Amino acid sequence: MHQTRNHSYITTVIAAAILLIPAHSSALLPSKGILAGIENELEESNLRNYEIEIAAYRNSVTLDGTVQSQRDKEVVEQIALRTAGVRSVKNNLKVAPLQDARASIRLDVTERNDKDISDAVRQAIGRTVPAALNSVRLATEDGVVTLKGSLPTRLAIDHVLAVTLMVDGVSDIESEILVNGKTYAQSYSQKPS
Repeated sequence: MHQTRNHSYITTVIAAAILLIPAHSSALLPSKGILAGIENELEESNLRNYEIEIAAYRNSVTLDGTVQSQRDKEVVEQIALRTAGVRSVKNNLKVAPLQDARASIRLDVTERNDKDISDAVRQAIGRTVPAALNSVRLATEDGVVTLKGSLPTRLAIDHVLAVTLMVDGVSDIESEILVNGKTYAQSYSQKPS
């Protein structure tokens, strides 16, 4: 699309989004919304002469490419940070003059498959609650991690759940972990003998 602004021609080239998710999947729709929000803000900004690749995974954004100045680099990061749904931004933008007057954005949404999520959860549990590795079984389907087994205390279960929730790609947790053979809720009703 060619625009006339201050008697100069700016060519905006927007590459097609690379989507590695099936059309029926809704797991990463927020990431697509994040990308669209950042793209719209960049198009409406006063920035010129940039080549930016934006990757979104869940609520994290990575910025790669080139901008004209340190100020432009900071502006792009601020645009990304204030976009709804964004919690963190990794700004890998480089500052260098571009030869041609252009604005280019490449969008990339990536997906983590269930096996990768399960492996990452096992590693995280192994690092923080190693005793739970032999006591807890897990399965992942569409980003939902189901945990089964038994642990000696509610605190141990809380640690496993917290660690699991922090793994990228986990959208929800279903816990069927018992406390010494009782459900989590039942373990509160133990009366001293």
